[in-house]
Formats: sequence, C-alpha cells, structure tokens
Amino acid sequence: MKVQKIFKALNCCYVKLSHEKFSNRSRKNFRTTAKRIVVIGTSGTGKTFLGSKLSIILGMKFVDLDDINWLPGWKQRSDEDFIECIKKELSCDEWVVSGNYSRANKYIWPQADMITWIDLPLFHCL
Repeated sequence: MKVQKIFKALNCCYVKLSHEKFSNRSRKNFRTTAKRIVVIGTSGTGKTFLGSKLSIILGMKFVDLDDINWLPGWKQRSDEDFIECIKKELSCDEWVVSGNYSRANKYIWPQADMITWIDLPLFHCL
C-alpha cells in the first residue's frame, strides 16, 4: 500500500497490471483520459512494449528512457545530460514514458496523470 500512497501524494492515477488482471478482454477495452502516462516495472516485464503500444493506440508521443540513457557503445549519459534530455522530450502535452530510473522519477512522476506498474511473476520476465 506504500506505493499507492506515493502516487496519491503525486496526485496521479495508480494502475497495477498483473498477468491475471490485464487479459485480452481488458486490453481491447482500454480507454483513458490520462494525457501523461508512465509505465514502470522490473527488467524484462515489457515496459517498452506496453508503452509503445499505448502510445500508438492513444496517439501520443512515446519516450523510452533506455533510449535516452544509453549512448553508443553502452556508455551511460551523465545525470545532468540525462535529465535535460528528459525535460526536452516531455515538453509536449501528451506522452507515454517507459522506464524506471530512480534518478529521473522526481522529474517525470509529478507530471504524470497515470503511472502503470507492470507486476509480473519472475518466470514471465525471463
């Protein structure tokens, strides 16, 4: 319940997706009034996949934090450059962001209308 309190304090919608709750039926009927959506979860849960599909369905800009964070040769951007790039990407009114970087959450989450946490069992992520 601690996670829900954090999202409530940020004044945004909290949605937790699990394998059982996000069935084919619910995917077909998915509608939202949210204009700024963040998709988070552990590695391998499908954050980028879900975020990109949501952005297409909803007609919003898609931002993948992994694409911003990693430079050619798997070199990581500096914190300052990373945050500046994020601010630039999120300057529009409607977007879907995938990724969960603790160093960036304080800049992204307060702007979000909806934060979606993908909570899948480990064997689904491998």
